[in-house]
Amino acid sequence: MNHPLHITIGKIINEEIFPKYMILRDRACGGEQYIPLFSSEDKLNRTKYCNVDLMIHESNKIRVIIEIEESDVTPWIQFLIYMNLGTWVS
Repeated sequence: MNHPLHITIGKIINEEIFPKYMILRDRACGGEQYIPLFSSEDKLNRTKYCNVDLMIHESNKIRVIIEIEESDVTPWIQFLIYMNLGTWVS
């Protein structure tokens, strides 16, 4: 499946711009893996939120999660930021 917005965002957010962070990309963003997000350390179907498109982390702490929604009509991006408090901000 073709994901032009995912590929563009995956190229824009890179290690040259954010050298001290680890950037993970899913396949749609040009990476080679799925990035599952769980609500607890128990990695089970019932604790899985979703697979995210791009994740930026540092020292085993999630700093930014990006989930991109793309449609044939109007693409839009939803940025979800995990604040290490267990609270999602959208």
